[in-house]
Amino acid sequence: MKKFYLFMLMAVGLLISGNLRAGEVKNLAALREALSKGGEITLGADINVNMEQSDQILWVESDATLDLNGHTIKGSTTIDMPTAGVLNVQNTANLTLKATNGGSVVVNETSAATQAIYSLGGLTIEGGYYFGTDLGIYIAKEEGKNSQGTTLIKGDTHVEAVGRAIYCGVGKSGDQWKIGTITIEGNPTFESRTKEGLYPGLAVVNVYGGTFKSVTETR
Repeated sequence: MKKFYLFMLMAVGLLISGNLRAGEVKNLAALREALSKGGEITLGADINVNMEQSDQILWVESDATLDLNGHTIKGSTTIDMPTAGVLNVQNTANLTLKATNGGSVVVNETSAATQAIYSLGGLTIEGGYYFGTDLGIYIAKEEGKNSQGTTLIKGDTHVEAVGRAIYCGVGKSGDQWKIGTITIEGNPTFESRTKEGLYPGLAVVNVYGGTFKSVTETR
């Protein structure tokens, strides 16, 4: 019993000192579970994802806030994945990404074409570095369904891609397949190595700041 109380006191002491954080995850399995359940999540180690393995795909299924906390989530694939990302947000979920002490979500440079983030839902990015071998961030939609959230990108966020840094699914005119509203504010950077920094499709895009290191395409 004394050993149990000593352990609990040590755990509380570590939590108070900041060496142990509530909601901290340090491996892929724990991150997958946390993103499924939602809530406050802090990354405690670098995570590698084999995107070709279904049991490694990262899906955000409930509202979640993920602090990258200076660490990197890196995905890799040998096959093109046009409708997938290292991080994937479900239609009914909202993901907020923070980058205390920095942090990144990237595709391995030698991988086939895919995205850092594939979002069907709500997405807020408040910092960090994001790189895709196809698109940086793909704001998409499920067939016949409207996006349930909005997208906000702000702070010192840096999005880079071989293709477009941000791509909004074209969708359909009228009331079908709407993407929603995308807002860019503060000082984020959007960089494409070959194409436009931003492709809005039929989305409503409000740009109040940011740097585009390529031609911004409008429709």
